[in-house]
Amino acid sequence: MHYLPDTDDQDAIAERYWPDGFKGVIRNGLSRALSITLTPQNLRRIYQRHFSGSYPDVDAFAETVLNSTIIGAENGADRGFEAVYSAFLAETRLPCLYRYALHPWPDVMSASLQRKIQLAVVKDYSADDGFRYAYKDGYLRDYVNHADFIDAVADIIVVCTANGVDDTLERIYTAFIHGHPLPPMRRNPRRLKTW
Repeated sequence: MHYLPDTDDQDAIAERYWPDGFKGVIRNGLSRALSITLTPQNLRRIYQRHFSGSYPDVDAFAETVLNSTIIGAENGADRGFEAVYSAFLAETRLPCLYRYALHPWPDVMSASLQRKIQLAVVKDYSADDGFRYAYKDGYLRDYVNHADFIDAVADIIVVCTANGVDDTLERIYTAFIHGHPLPPMRRNPRRLKTW
């Protein structure tokens, strides 16, 4: 497999991004799932105990916790994408990644939400020329067809998204327990296509 930029596309490369429409599914699905439990009422005690000096009110605190968890999920998805992309560049098999066995909060990522994310990733990447090329150039022997290959990629993204949620919740709960500031969370920039 050789992933070199097309020299005819050098001028346009700054405007070509990997698809990330699936992140909207992550944001919307997690927002609905988390907002049921991460309500200002449920977070009021921890807010009053440790965070009342840092946030103007419990609503702003609850919104920060919710947004931080969503950002952690999106960044987890990015880590999954990086693992896939690294396998392409190293010309190796797709990584075999697993969901954490223990979760700080039982099943925030329901089977239904995982399936929605899976379908969104498949929709984003099944028609992508870079992933079509990767399949034809290096994964024909590993997967029966392109659809199976994209399903395997989507599985990796879903696992890493779920692990990103767990990692973030663990960091938030640690801050709750010790009264530390909430961990700063930043979204990764959109990823440029370089091949």
